[in-house]
Amino acid sequence: IFHAEADVRLLTSRRFPTVERKMQKLLGDDYVALPCDEDINIMFIDEVLHEEEDHHIPPGVPEPFHEDFRQGSFAWNTQKEAYVEKLWPLGPIASICQGKIWPLLFLFKKGFYLVTVVALEKKYTPETVRALELPQITAAFAVLEDICDFIPSNLTIADVAGIAELQYYIRSAIPFGSPVNTNYHLLRTVRQGFPNREEETTQRSPAWKPYLYKGKSKLSLSIVETVNCTLYGKPEYEDECYIAGHVYCCVDLPGIPEISIPISFQNGSGPPPEISVHNCAHIPGGIRAAKEESFKISCTPPTGPFVLCRYRRSAEHIVPVRGFYQIKEMSPVEFRLLLQIQFHPSIGNTFWSCQVRLPFHHRGVIKSSDLKCTGGSFSLTDQGQSILWNLNVR
Repeated sequence: IFHAEADVRLLTSRRFPTVERKMQKLLGDDYVALPCDEDINIMFIDEVLHEEEDHHIPPGVPEPFHEDFRQGSFAWNTQKEAYVEKLWPLGPIASICQGKIWPLLFLFKKGFYLVTVVALEKKYTPETVRALELPQITAAFAVLEDICDFIPSNLTIADVAGIAELQYYIRSAIPFGSPVNTNYHLLRTVRQGFPNREEETTQRSPAWKPYLYKGKSKLSLSIVETVNCTLYGKPEYEDECYIAGHVYCCVDLPGIPEISIPISFQNGSGPPPEISVHNCAHIPGGIRAAKEESFKISCTPPTGPFVLCRYRRSAEHIVPVRGFYQIKEMSPVEFRLLLQIQFHPSIGNTFWSCQVRLPFHHRGVIKSSDLKCTGGSFSLTDQGQSILWNLNVR
């Protein structure tokens, strides 16, 4: 775990010797030992965060745009791009040690980089496999997201007590390199002590449910989805759209119940969703059932709220919002802007609110504006470097 302040500094780390010995026996001569913490710190900064940008200029790019590509911001390689992972759930997949250690996953949240190396029991090459199709990768992303809950937003390198408590939670959640229970609220309850049990039960409690619930029965489910779209606006380029979702669950039921929750997707002719479930849950029928449009998730739920499953699915045929804009330069300091927004018919007026943000950080501060719109209102934000359009949908 790295703290990103003025520079990126190592906050704490955790190694699992049992996993390293197991991988050494499985991979044999292909095994590459993990470097020390200091070397990993340098490699992560140099090879991942400060990766040298490609200055390749693709053929067919007009001469006026060559300068943009020389800066390294717009480099594009079609063959390599096919294997580049999208930003899901919140971080990329990389490698260190000149590509010898792969896959390395990291997330950036709360001002911290959470980095992990995933142990794969088979040797893969990044050019021949799509990382998100490996269940170990999606499970590792889920664990990193849960560990984010362990980290206080105000934690600093000087806070020795806070780092010690963070190390305790990591040891408890991943004792021997495999996640057992990553529910922060439950781990905190275990650390602070259990409530007194008035009645003993002959039924054995699972590790993630150290005490039984007593009170009014209630089951709550909520779904949070993030839609990511890339719209090209040209028929020769196909638009890209995918949905990343979380199913949150809270089961307040007495005893040790086992629940079954049906999940269904309306994906049309698209590929099946990619799904990872909580450690306490499983999908009856396995991977084959998860590739159907509807299936069930069974689990013995832990105490308190938890993330039942995470999923990612494509939605090429239903893009909820489409945008089109044109910018014409009237003078070096004056521009004319045209922006159009169109909602998909199946969405209709189901939005409670909608905001459209246009950043112009490379143009400097917007001194004045004369913006007009058919609905909603405009305002300047980000210290006058962005235009915010509030659409009063409802």
